[in-house]
Amino acid sequence: MKDRQGRAMIDRWDRWPLSAMVVTGLCAGLYANGFDSALGQSLACLLSSIALCLALAAIKPGADFWAMARWPLLLFAVALLWLLIVDAVRWTLPLSEIELPIAPDLFLAKFLSIVAGLWALLTGALFGWKRPPALSAPVCLVVLLTAHILLGLVLLLGILPGNGLWAGWTVMKDGRFTGLVGNANVTAAMCAAGAVLSLAFAMSLWNSRRAKGWRRQDGLVMIGLLAAGLLHLIALVMTASRFPVMMTLIAFLLLALAQKNAAKADAWRFWPPAVAVFLAVIVSHVLFSDLLLTRAGNLVGEAYARGEYWRHFFDMAANAPLTGYGPSAFPTANLYFLQSATDAVGTSTINSPHSIVLQLWFVGGAPYLLLMLAGAGLIGRDILFRRGLWRWDVRDIGVLLASLAIMACGLVDIVLDYPVGTQIAFFLLGFAWMGGGERGAVAAGTDPIAPVIRETLLRHRSPRGGAP
Repeated sequence: MKDRQGRAMIDRWDRWPLSAMVVTGLCAGLYANGFDSALGQSLACLLSSIALCLALAAIKPGADFWAMARWPLLLFAVALLWLLIVDAVRWTLPLSEIELPIAPDLFLAKFLSIVAGLWALLTGALFGWKRPPALSAPVCLVVLLTAHILLGLVLLLGILPGNGLWAGWTVMKDGRFTGLVGNANVTAAMCAAGAVLSLAFAMSLWNSRRAKGWRRQDGLVMIGLLAAGLLHLIALVMTASRFPVMMTLIAFLLLALAQKNAAKADAWRFWPPAVAVFLAVIVSHVLFSDLLLTRAGNLVGEAYARGEYWRHFFDMAANAPLTGYGPSAFPTANLYFLQSATDAVGTSTINSPHSIVLQLWFVGGAPYLLLMLAGAGLIGRDILFRRGLWRWDVRDIGVLLASLAIMACGLVDIVLDYPVGTQIAFFLLGFAWMGGGERGAVAAGTDPIAPVIRETLLRHRSPRGGAP
């Protein structure tokens, strides 16, 4: 698991302006309530479109890139086409009243936010496809994620005066840190990604010190990364969001295993990062974990309630299994399906099914859900089998884990309903998809698994040449 590009922080200087502009556009929602409004969703699509155009103009992908990306992109395009077709012909279909478009005026804005996420995926893939990968992009992402947390903490401490552009931000709600996004769970997912990225880049930089030497600026970068990681951990615990904390700890464990595999016999490459992570986790939890521990004690009861909500939302989606209800229709449909005052007390204020799988089914029915899952499955196949995930270095694994942490949170929470959550998660996924491992195996259409199996069999072959 060698660090193929040397120092994790080094990139060609002419790439930094492009990376900064693109990532700033994709992260703008962090400073504007996550773009969780009709206007914000439209702005998210506009900024993602500009970012994609900049990436296409600067990187100029060849036919090999489109050959590698064509099938997932085709499935996603067909899924979007399905939404448009259903919306156009829904009135002419012999559907029941509850299958008619419940919120047709909100269709376009939410549809544009879905497009914004797919543009972010393609933009990340372009940055990863460039050889060597444009590492300045995920580094800029770490900087912007950290700046978002810093500004939120500054506002929380009351350092800035109580008027100005920041006067409308609410960074604390019910004792939980919400950041500038305005939602504790979304902020927690962003903190999880920031902590994982910071640690992965710090590990990669540490691993390259012997091969490339160690300079003063490398030490400063290392200190900055570790400080950013600790800041994200502190903010993560302040959100008191249980699932993101769990995903962060799992990602740290996987990074530690990847680091141990990279270090092999060189224990000095493994223990310093491991000790730093351990101390950061302990310090952040000791200082800021009271509310988190209290909410963890209520996990069983709240899990039961969440299961009941999901059962109710599943029944809602099952009433329109093929067509769904369209984007942005969930809040109105949820009110439509209320059957008693008890239901109203429990679910009337819920504006999302809090599960990306249920959300996809609710939006476009089974065809839309299956097309999106199939496209994601093809990307997962490329990462696992065609790019040799087991041979990735710590930096590439960190980018992938940061994306998966956000998407895993989306399975049980609202983070992927926010355009900024989708943009950041999909940008990182695209970067890992095309940037992780070696591109040659995919471009040549070869499967790296077969040579590995042959090598294993030969290594264990008996001395007389028999089968193992």
